[in-house]
Amino acid sequence: APGALALVVASDPEACGRCDAEAQEVLSDRPGKTRVKVVMGARSQHRLVLEEELDLESEPPKVGKQGTNVSSRGSSQVHRETLTFASHSSAKYSLKESVWDASLFAGYSQMGHLVNVMLGIGVVLNILIQFTLCAIIAVELSVDAYDDTFLGHMLEWRKGAADAIAQRVCDEDRSLPTASFQAETYSATREFTSPWLSSLIETGPLLAVMVIFMWTLSVMDVLRGAIDFLMAAIHLHKQRASDRFTIGRLCTNEFTIEGVTLSRTVWAIAIGLLQLVIACCLLVSGALWLAYTKSIPDLLANAVALSYVMQVDELLYQVIVPRRAKALVMNLTPIDMSEDMATCSMAGVPKRAMSTLCLALGFLLVVILACVWPHAARMRQIRDGLCPI
Repeated sequence: APGALALVVASDPEACGRCDAEAQEVLSDRPGKTRVKVVMGARSQHRLVLEEELDLESEPPKVGKQGTNVSSRGSSQVHRETLTFASHSSAKYSLKESVWDASLFAGYSQMGHLVNVMLGIGVVLNILIQFTLCAIIAVELSVDAYDDTFLGHMLEWRKGAADAIAQRVCDEDRSLPTASFQAETYSATREFTSPWLSSLIETGPLLAVMVIFMWTLSVMDVLRGAIDFLMAAIHLHKQRASDRFTIGRLCTNEFTIEGVTLSRTVWAIAIGLLQLVIACCLLVSGALWLAYTKSIPDLLANAVALSYVMQVDELLYQVIVPRRAKALVMNLTPIDMSEDMATCSMAGVPKRAMSTLCLALGFLLVVILACVWPHAARMRQIRDGLCPI
């Protein structure tokens, strides 16, 4: 009837009925027009409400087989509002199951002393392990063993070696009583520089580029998460600064941060910056380690080892962090990061995705030009110096 009111709850109607009374408010603009508010069952307490204006005096809209409104005007409006909902959702940060994110609740008295002690142990262990592994990789492993000095030694040996010994080295004779190191070196360089599909593509450099690119993407994901964590912490303090750190519980069994102190914000920023430093260090040192790897099996093994290094925080979270802290992490409503991010997404400009891809490709190009190609060139020189064709 003209002026009638209508409400559509798209998901979880019972929870919406208990919680957001304002989300169920239906506004009547004028006779014959009704605003139908479609409540999307989002995880946030700030559920986005999509509005579609329906003309109840006009001809009834066409209905599909499942009772869905298929009118062109209503469908396009819903599509636009759905994009708006997606844009606003992308501007929120959900805590990950990681020691880094769980550290946001460190020192929260309501969790209990033992829970805070275990959480603190997890945070300290994570920092120590990742810093130590990062230092070992940067100092001991990200060095090219096949440098110009090594090349000179191989060429000098070849000049003074007997022809019979040199021939057995080129035949990769494993029974050599002497010059076994030269034989292993020649075998590794030959396999690494062997052609793949064509003479222009070599197996080792191609695999190195692919592995380094995948490693770069994995670290970029960590960097983006750390930046999002920092933005969420800063924006949270702007919205809900308080003299006490308080967490409220919604009727949907979710938690929300109602107040955050300046000291906790500084702590969250310090944790985020520390995560950024470790990730950047691992990005550079890990890429150098992969670029200077001497054999194909070692290249694959090193890539797997690096992936485990990046998962230390998640492993410690699963093993050490108590369930009470995990419940806060898993059930905390997403935190707003920035209004500008939602505006960019609504404008249809995926700045984050584009910038991440450009940075990853740029870093990969630098590593290829500075490390992978010179390393492969020296390996070819060693191969040809030991056994000239």
